[in-house]
Amino acid sequence: MEDPWTTTMAATAAAAVPRPLHALTPASLGALTSLKVVLNQSSCHQWTDSDSYPWDSYPPDSCPTCSHSGQEDVKYPFGAHQCKRYHGDRHSFPLLSPRLGGDDDERLAAAQVLLSEWHSAAAYVSAHIGSDRRLELALVCDIDPPQKYALDIAKCIVTPLRLLPPLKACHIRLGETADAGLSQPAQDAVQEACRIAIPYLKPSSTLTTFSTLPRELRLQILEYTDLITPWKEVIWNRQQRAYMLSCTPCVELCDFAFRPLGIHHRPGVAFGQCWPGDHMGCFCRRRHASFSIPGICQCWAPPGPDLFLICRSLYQDAQLVFFSANRFVVHDFDARFPARIPGIVTGYYLDDCFAASHFLREVVPVHSLAYIRFLELVFPPYEWHSPTPEGSGKLLRAYGCILRPLKQLATRDNRLARFYTRFNYPTHVHEDMQVKERKALKAAAVRTVMGDRYNSLYANNKSEPPPSVWELVIDHRSGIFR
Repeated sequence: MEDPWTTTMAATAAAAVPRPLHALTPASLGALTSLKVVLNQSSCHQWTDSDSYPWDSYPPDSCPTCSHSGQEDVKYPFGAHQCKRYHGDRHSFPLLSPRLGGDDDERLAAAQVLLSEWHSAAAYVSAHIGSDRRLELALVCDIDPPQKYALDIAKCIVTPLRLLPPLKACHIRLGETADAGLSQPAQDAVQEACRIAIPYLKPSSTLTTFSTLPRELRLQILEYTDLITPWKEVIWNRQQRAYMLSCTPCVELCDFAFRPLGIHHRPGVAFGQCWPGDHMGCFCRRRHASFSIPGICQCWAPPGPDLFLICRSLYQDAQLVFFSANRFVVHDFDARFPARIPGIVTGYYLDDCFAASHFLREVVPVHSLAYIRFLELVFPPYEWHSPTPEGSGKLLRAYGCILRPLKQLATRDNRLARFYTRFNYPTHVHEDMQVKERKALKAAAVRTVMGDRYNSLYANNKSEPPPSVWELVIDHRSGIFR
């Protein structure tokens, strides 16, 4: 598809507002098939000039703002931090932001100057746009969500779209970050602009409610909510003391010819990175206060506290679904860079306790411990480059020290159903280590934990569960494909 014709407006208290849309002739407007209007942007939302960045790890004309977390405390800062650092002058503060200066009324007056111009331009455009449903429209106007008049401004921004004939597609972004309050007027306006009828749901005359349904049915319904992640995998991050979605950029799930492995290989691919490199920019509902038709965005977002706060019975049902249907991955050192080797520490451990101990004792509610069906504990690698025979022995003994406490979980009455171990580093990248040796090492590790149950559980060569997402990323970077 051809690049859209893009117009940018900006409003300040001291400068007159440009009128780029009025410069288009009626004939030009009638021929448009794609139009993007940027009223105000506080961050990049589309691919930008690669010269703005001092690295060459991204394709030409790419801006990774929407692809990374933007954390500034990691070793290699990406995303919003880099975007603001290298071309922050291209952005404006969100409408109504206190950083603009003045009080609420002054900031509202400045925003109204922009809205007045936008209403005038929209009226002119709507009078000449073709009525054959061939126009794709994108509208970007970032607002500061917590401000007093944010919702009123949002509704005022989308009001002129009612003047337009039915659109082929429509994308609206009203905030740089996700916000339910701003997303709703964006959704209402997009559906109205595309003439999507909202189905009328007749109120039920019965007294049946969700809470009165049999528990088996309630649990099945909850399995279709965001309680289950697309990858069926959740990471608990020790550094932030919080859950984080286990996902990976699309490039990590491509082969060496950069052909995506696709949703048939890993179904979770369909629920993340919905807008990379799109010509109209990023309108991902998980990252921004936005909505779009056609609904390209299928990105998963954390369910939030709502399902856990309605009532006690729903809280218990939600806990059961969340902990039983997802694989929980607990990294003991660094969840963002699992292959990172800790610095040398003598005489004490890096933290006051293992991450697994903190997660199971303080994070998971006691009554929910029995719901967990798949727990993965990830320990950082040891330095392994060119080990001596003595060093190799120490490394194996260290792994044994990690494994032996787990034996208690396999010998109790309510014991482990299964146990698997993987030595990602150095075994998967060490060319001298033969397949037979790897299997022997894995078998010895499993026997350490499962003891006499090893033969009965693994005699039939039952397949192991698929690798976690973080393992796929490491394997891809190391040139290993499972």
